[in-house]
Amino acid sequence: MNQNFTNQKGYYLHGSPTVENTEGGLSYFDLTNTIVRRLPLIASITISMTALAFFKTSFLPPVYVASFELLPETINVETKVTSIDDIKDREKITEVDLDDIQLKILKSPTTISKAVDTLRAKYPQLNYQELVKDLTVEFIRDSQNQKNVLSVTYEHANKQQVSDVIKVLTQTYLDYSANTRSEGIKRGIDVLDFQIPRVTKDIERLENKMQRLRDEYNFIEPDVSLTPIADRTELINQEQDQVTSELQQMRLKLRNLEYELSNQPTTSPTAIDLATPRYQGLLNQLREIDIKLSQKSTIYSDQNAEIQVLKEERQRIVSLIEQAAEIIQQKLVNDIKTLENRQRLAQSQSAKLQSQLKNWSTVSDDYTKFQQDLDIAKSQLNEFKRKKETLLVDAAKQQSPWQLLAPAEEPQSNDIGVNNRLLLGSSLGLILGLGVALMLDKTQKTIYSSAKIEEITNLPILGHIPHTPTRKQLQLFAPAKGSMDLKRLPSSDIYREPDNTDNKGQLAFSEFLCSSTEAFCSFAANLGLLNFTTDSKSLEFDTSLKSIAITSTISGEGKSTVALNLAQATASMGRRVLLVDADLRSKVRLTESLGLESATGLKNILSQNEPSLTLKHIQQSPINNNLFFLSSGFNELMSYESSLMLASGRMHLLMEELKCNFDLVIYDLCALVGYADVNLLAGKTDGVILVTGLGKIDTSLLTKAVEQLKISNVPVLGIAVNDLTK
Repeated sequence: MNQNFTNQKGYYLHGSPTVENTEGGLSYFDLTNTIVRRLPLIASITISMTALAFFKTSFLPPVYVASFELLPETINVETKVTSIDDIKDREKITEVDLDDIQLKILKSPTTISKAVDTLRAKYPQLNYQELVKDLTVEFIRDSQNQKNVLSVTYEHANKQQVSDVIKVLTQTYLDYSANTRSEGIKRGIDVLDFQIPRVTKDIERLENKMQRLRDEYNFIEPDVSLTPIADRTELINQEQDQVTSELQQMRLKLRNLEYELSNQPTTSPTAIDLATPRYQGLLNQLREIDIKLSQKSTIYSDQNAEIQVLKEERQRIVSLIEQAAEIIQQKLVNDIKTLENRQRLAQSQSAKLQSQLKNWSTVSDDYTKFQQDLDIAKSQLNEFKRKKETLLVDAAKQQSPWQLLAPAEEPQSNDIGVNNRLLLGSSLGLILGLGVALMLDKTQKTIYSSAKIEEITNLPILGHIPHTPTRKQLQLFAPAKGSMDLKRLPSSDIYREPDNTDNKGQLAFSEFLCSSTEAFCSFAANLGLLNFTTDSKSLEFDTSLKSIAITSTISGEGKSTVALNLAQATASMGRRVLLVDADLRSKVRLTESLGLESATGLKNILSQNEPSLTLKHIQQSPINNNLFFLSSGFNELMSYESSLMLASGRMHLLMEELKCNFDLVIYDLCALVGYADVNLLAGKTDGVILVTGLGKIDTSLLTKAVEQLKISNVPVLGIAVNDLTK
């Protein structure tokens, strides 16, 4: 809580408080306080546990213990015959590990009853239930966590019985291992006798399928017959590619030839490229005639008979050339048809070879799969035969498969001794008591330290009042006699040393609650009520602090006791102090606690109709002339009437009048949580002191009270810690 203390700066000797951050957990101081507070509980639990240990030591007979260890067999053909899991109707046989199921078997009636029958001749009262309840069978592993070691322990009050039982159990478990191995071997042989004929039939079935394939397709090995087909297919494909290429070329030449002959039949490059000797001779004759016509035309005219003869000859040769070109074209067409026939033949042969190749591939795959299954079946058959031979050899052996690692020794008592048992019981009781005490403190959330209060409130601790045993009632005040005017009250200008006793022999302050005297003096000094002057020869008083309100979070925290003793401590130093019982709600009045007679007080003053505020019922202490008291009065008021009365203007005038006539006025108010009296009255004082009872208040209520003070903006001087713990 961040409380504003600027208005009360002069009330603190060490400035504003600072709260250090504390880490969570249990400190040494808290642990020590818990132990001191819960010492009766811790002691009772410790004594109970010690007494229980003593009872067990004194009245219970000693118990004797003996044990032995066995090493079970490792994995071999006796415990794991096969690991076949790829055939749907195959029976699995796996090893039997030493696990929880095996341990239950070792303690089952079937196994233990054999030992009981052997022991019953000597111990007639012994039965299965009696033996098993004292028997412990467990397994442990070696450092590599690989091998199981069986540990068998038996305990009983009869030492001889322990020795006899452990010996019989040793032989019983060795016999059990031998019988288990024999039964396992027998089961393994039975399984193998079932598997071997079945696998033999599988081999015969696979061999028949392979033979049918060889007979149907006439081959010895499918790969040998498949290779020629693949080679022939590759050759046909190459020939087909070659024919296709030639056909494309021939078709291109045919198109070019047809185009050239239609435009220039005598000068076609394609025809010349494909020309026969006759076609080439006709072209030569045509060139010779063209040369002659060219020569003659320079000499003769076109009507010349010689030129006419040459032209006729030339026309005849051209006709012959065209006939020869047609022959070349027809030859090219015939060649194309021949290539097309070759292409169709190659395609037909290729499709046929592809079909044959596909069929042979299927046959080859089937044959290969049959061959693989046959190899696996033959391998399994050989393995089964080998295992059967091994099992038959092992069945002839007589030794136990379990090895006795640690034979049973002489039974030993498990008693740890009287002193050790008592020490163990007291230690466990002490630990249990501490745990219960810490758990109670944690669940109750009651505050037991000033540090916790300062952490929650963030307010300074003005005083720590130690726990004081209850004393008899002391009459610090005498009943009021007659009227006492404020103007007639004795002066306190100078300091007067109080007497230890008056003429009636009543106790003075120096003897009143003597163990708390220094605490209240320190409390008053922290408030600034008691300060030495600069010459250190006399006391000077803080005149700015004229009135304070004392309250608590809840009732029962000792606020009235703190208010009374603070008034007494301040008055004993020469200050005129008035203690006002402003708790108008409490049924237990401060006058009754002080041993005073019934008297009127604050309620009567606030409810009177007289215009003057003369205080007729102020009482003066017979022990200290500077200490005065104003009771709450005895008028029965409703709850809301108390709040209205404290908030009235008459109360405000009364408080101002009291300030003028007393050095210090202390108002003892009701509890803070649940009531508004503190909020109504404390704001008219110079500050509030919150009394917190250690061992009485819990953290939630104190936090709620601090939040209420924060919201009401009431000036807070600090905390008075009242130790109520016993």
